Amino acid sequence: MNAQPGNDPHKREEQDLDKTPRPERLEELREEKTSPTLPSAPTTVPLPTESPLAQASLKPANTDRQASATGSRKYYDPQPSSFMIKMNIPVNRIFNLYGIPILRKIPIVKEFPLFSGLTRIKEINFPEKEQERLAASCSKDKATFLAPNHPEFFTDWMIDKEVTARVSPMTAHWAAHEIVNSDPASRWFWSKNNIIANCPGGGGKEYSVKWALNGDAVLLHPEGKVSWTGGKVHELFPGVARMALSAVEATEAKPGTEKIPVVVAPFISRFYFDRDISKPLHKEMRKIEKKLNLESGKGESLEERFAAIQVGILRKQMVRFGLKPSQPISASNFFSIQSEAKESLRTEIFERYNTTPPGSEAEQLRQINKIARALKDDDKELFRDTKKRITEIERLGSFTSDVYGGETLSQEQ
Repeated sequence: MNAQPGNDPHKREEQDLDKTPRPERLEELREEKTSPTLPSAPTTVPLPTESPLAQASLKPANTDRQASATGSRKYYDPQPSSFMIKMNIPVNRIFNLYGIPILRKIPIVKEFPLFSGLTRIKEINFPEKEQERLAASCSKDKATFLAPNHPEFFTDWMIDKEVTARVSPMTAHWAAHEIVNSDPASRWFWSKNNIIANCPGGGGKEYSVKWALNGDAVLLHPEGKVSWTGGKVHELFPGVARMALSAVEATEAKPGTEKIPVVVAPFISRFYFDRDISKPLHKEMRKIEKKLNLESGKGESLEERFAAIQVGILRKQMVRFGLKPSQPISASNFFSIQSEAKESLRTEIFERYNTTPPGSEAEQLRQINKIARALKDDDKELFRDTKKRITEIERLGSFTSDVYGGETLSQEQ
């Protein structure tokens, strides 16, 4: 693995954007900068209904489930305030994105997030033509569902808020229930900002369809979880498509009324550093080495240190889960050993629950998650162990050879 500052191995992806059916192309510059595309959403494959485990795991969401929900899992419809949403637009631009123009350039002062912006975005490259195109997709006479990628945990959310501020300010945004409902004050704040908590069995879907049909957009990340790979869009879950289909069905259920066009509008953010950040990366790697008790890579090149950290983490995780590699792990065989580890974990989980769900790997893990939750009261320790193994499979699945196995890596990778 070689890291070359400023090298971008994804030029072909950017060239292919014009061939994508109708992406709302978005580019950005962070200390850093970005761009868009839309992969098609996958279909879902249910477990065989004759399986008792499937029957236990695939019960439809119902009011009983929400009635018994407590804490962050308790669903509440948002109560959006147009005043608060519009007031937060300049707040987001100053404190989360750009900072204060003059102060962010002053040495020492610019190191404080208050002056440089929490995410230190220098520029968002969102061409006017593409902005108009996305705004047209979000017009009041349409029911629009926005589907951006999810490369980071916080920065992309702030970018999403800026994009919707320009094209559809009253957009409803989906977010993790642990964040939205973390406490009463947070719930009030997010509710006023039209944030929908993804509570299991909650009414988020119904609220989203109704909101979209009333002429304002709804935004949901179809990748589900943060991918941390800005140059690659991972497998999509069908939530956005399902809501769009529900909106179509709702309009067709009212004969004699004018049908509302339903739109799924994708856009992709991509970040680029605007300078050599080798020293900060070395500093972050040292923190990781200390935290995980890995051998220090001080004195090694950036790419050698990065590779050594990944090898060290894989060794520790295989010991943790009782897995034995077929050969000593090194940078040269890293991805093959990682694939062995991931397959061993998947096999163990399937054997544990005596089932092999159909579908893609992501869909299989989703179904196993449902099964584990349905049976967690029978053996809570087994449930916790299963969750740890699923999390590890997902971690290994996001660090793949097609993204990280090239001859060079960019700083952003």
